Amino acid sequence: MASTGGTAIFCWAIFLQNLRGYFLRKEGARFASKPTSHELDTSYFVSDTAAREPMITVTDIPAAELEFNAVRAAGPGGQHVNKVSSAIHLRYDVENSSLPPVVKERLLRLRDARVNRHGVIVIKAQNHRSQDQNKREALARLAEILARAQKPTMRRVKTRPTRASVKRRLNIKSRRSSLKRLRDKPLTD
Repeated sequence: MASTGGTAIFCWAIFLQNLRGYFLRKEGARFASKPTSHELDTSYFVSDTAAREPMITVTDIPAAELEFNAVRAAGPGGQHVNKVSSAIHLRYDVENSSLPPVVKERLLRLRDARVNRHGVIVIKAQNHRSQDQNKREALARLAEILARAQKPTMRRVKTRPTRASVKRRLNIKSRRSSLKRLRDKPLTD
């Protein structure tokens, strides 16, 4: 490259700005501040989700896989509650869905009463008077379940107690034992 140092740095700056713009559109990307001219030779893109797949949301699920049934709501409401079917039952068959296998497995492993043994998520929304609001609430609950199933699990890091903490624990233990020994009745001959 037959150019002066300033031109080369300028070209790299433009290249990195374009690269940065590309990665900014990606979900889950974090960036350090813009690089200065002497930092251009180092990479400054840090990805939290390099090995993770993109999050699946309710909008990614085909409408044909969601089954909505309008039923009568329970609870107070007077005559209105007896006449109108405003509660919504949302049924979503996880096993026969178009979700990735990893997400399916995590959904089925959830300890949630709304996921039955047949692999169907059943959500009943009846907090609102209108069917439309209950439908939105049911979809929001489904979105919460999906997000919880896709949340990465944190691995426990095994740690050992420090030598000082072990020493403190044993000292407290021996003091407690001597105190209890003093409470004993004296031996008589």
